[in-house]
Amino acid sequence: MQNSPAVSCWWRCSSLPVSASSATTPARKPTRAYTTSAGLPGALLPLVVALELLGSLTIVLGWQTRIAAFLLGGFSFLAGVFFHHQIGDQIQQIMLLKDIAITGAFALLAVHGAGPLSLDARSGQ
Repeated sequence: MQNSPAVSCWWRCSSLPVSASSATTPARKPTRAYTTSAGLPGALLPLVVALELLGSLTIVLGWQTRIAAFLLGGFSFLAGVFFHHQIGDQIQQIMLLKDIAITGAFALLAVHGAGPLSLDARSGQ
């Protein structure tokens, strides 16, 4: 695989969780209510925001990219399964497919790394 797709994916994937967590943080109560309505404990919300922000930061820097991409990809897949499982609803189906596509992008990063501009490449990882 050439490095250009990995670099493109590296930069594009890093912005997704940041935008999601920036929408989640100010609306804590509604987000917590939505989380608990899916049967998940609301106490997970701070961990989710931390994963999104710290994972994105590590991907932007290209430091431990494979680990962060694996965790964020798993999170994206699980979010789709827990929150968008009503496939009969067209909007929910689109959201599920979006989460699966994001999971695929993070899988690309997890397998190939961030590319030559990353801190991982500079340190020889």
